[in-house]
Amino acid sequence: MNRDGYVIVHARGHPDGKRGRKYAGAYIGRRLLSTEVVHHKNGVASDNRIENLELFGTNAEHLAKTIRGQVPKWTKIGIQKMKEAIARSAKMRRPQTRVRTAQDVHWSP
Repeated sequence: MNRDGYVIVHARGHPDGKRGRKYAGAYIGRRLLSTEVVHHKNGVASDNRIENLELFGTNAEHLAKTIRGQVPKWTKIGIQKMKEAIARSAKMRRPQTRVRTAQDVHWSP
């Protein structure tokens, strides 16, 4: 288990060893895209029961649902760091080569 509470799995050909990602991929029958995010509904990172996992197509979709209605307490330094990270990410972003279907992006058993 890592310091964030995630159970880590060391499996060949699986660069992200988080067990929740492995279970979600097995459930939908394919390896997850690097942009996809697995959310633990009850907030317990080690609870990888399929009914506790929810898959989002992007981190933006994940955050839009999970932090909706919450008011963050951003510092000026934090806002500046976020803007810099967004700018760096935009420069590095490559277009996706795979077309996702509606079934690929968001599910919840």
